[in-house]
Amino acid sequence: MLQLYLEFSVLTIKKMKKSNLIYFLIFVSIYLSSCAKSNFVSSELRKVKDDNTLVVYSELSNKSYTVYDNFFTENQGGFLLLANQTIGREQNGGLPDITVSASMKLKGTDLENFKVKLDDKEYTTGTHTDKAVYKQYTSTSEVNSILPYFGKNIDMKIYNSSNELLLSSSIKSPVITNFTIENGSILDNKVKINKSEDLIIKWNADPSNSNGVYFVIRDGGFNMDNPDLPASEKIIAILADDDGNLIIDKEILKDLLHSSHYNIDMIRGDSKFETYGNEKFLFFSYNLYTGVILVN
Repeated sequence: MLQLYLEFSVLTIKKMKKSNLIYFLIFVSIYLSSCAKSNFVSSELRKVKDDNTLVVYSELSNKSYTVYDNFFTENQGGFLLLANQTIGREQNGGLPDITVSASMKLKGTDLENFKVKLDDKEYTTGTHTDKAVYKQYTSTSEVNSILPYFGKNIDMKIYNSSNELLLSSSIKSPVITNFTIENGSILDNKVKINKSEDLIIKWNADPSNSNGVYFVIRDGGFNMDNPDLPASEKIIAILADDDGNLIIDKEILKDLLHSSHYNIDMIRGDSKFETYGNEKFLFFSYNLYTGVILVN
């Protein structure tokens, strides 16, 4: 199990995977030509996955979906570069939080006192524990020092305490993500939407990203009119081309509860499994950009 000490963006949804599986994401999107803006109706989407809690629709290949599904797959550790941002924080001039973290289990035992390299940057265990690497960048100067590692191919390597190379991988670290809801209105750092209308989303496209982008709408935890209403179990995700334009058909939104808050999250990233012995280790980098919508 990948034991990464992530904050804010980490969502644990035990119902959706095996016990203790950590979910670092969330998302919802739809393909739209930048010229001819025809809606992507739900009946046109190919259902990739439905386990009664998570419903994923996609217009892309199963291979593209696997890049994101890897995030949820059982593994014995790995190496992560994450940029985490919210609409509200960005609107107030705040930079994303960036995290570098890693851990490994060898034959069920945590590797201790190891180090990792992210291109030319080196990180060692010991800040939080001898069994994991963890570094969070939050100040302006710190974030600016690590931002150049996004939007490029990066090498990720793990060494043991004897400085022997155990694992390495090369992945595409994504361009830093942001999106806007074009037909929503801002209200106290939330975006008010009308579920009887299609939802129009735009973002900074990355033409070099062949993995697509992943959007998810998930329950925000409470209802303004009736706080006693049960939380929604259904999470809707849509994987679409990274072209910067998306229309979510109102049919997909119809089950959202009136006056309720939902998180809408966008993920863009890349992942690869590497093996050591018979065990799988995940190398991945992604951006998580989160907003809160209020359903009208």
